[in-house]
Amino acid sequence: DEMVGNLLDISHVSVGGGIKLMSESMELGMLLRDAVANLALQLENPLELQLETPELQIAWDRSAFLRIFDNLVGNAAKHGQALKPIRIEQSQEGDFVRLVVTNHGNFPEEVLDNLATPYFISSRSDTKGWGLGLPIVKALAESFGGEVQFSNQGDLARVELLLPVALAG
Repeated sequence: DEMVGNLLDISHVSVGGGIKLMSESMELGMLLRDAVANLALQLENPLELQLETPELQIAWDRSAFLRIFDNLVGNAAKHGQALKPIRIEQSQEGDFVRLVVTNHGNFPEEVLDNLATPYFISSRSDTKGWGLGLPIVKALAESFGGEVQFSNQGDLARVELLLPVALAG
């Protein structure tokens, strides 16, 4: 079901449509703590969550955000060093929430520009996949009115997600 949903979403985005989102008000800290607790049951890597503004009220599509978050943290576990911590840091910048996910390991320099390209799988990757997870993250972030960036910082792979506090409209 997840793969079919990803294929449909990528197809819709590629022909010029966005992904339709439904806004609901919620507390950011509770959303992130619940998401981390759920993923901690599925992953071997320890998850470290740092919240700057846990009481912040946001108006997001919960399901869409969880797809973004699960993909980012799941990829960090799949492609990073086993059993090393995955760190999630939240901060607020004006009307935006910044989430930074870091893990031990690096993105190969030659693939950084293609990470959010649908069906792109690095020839250096040892894991199987469809190459849709990060393109879905990018498409959903843009549907939120935000953006995502991938980089290396020393011996860490870093994904920075910037989302508005409230969905437009």
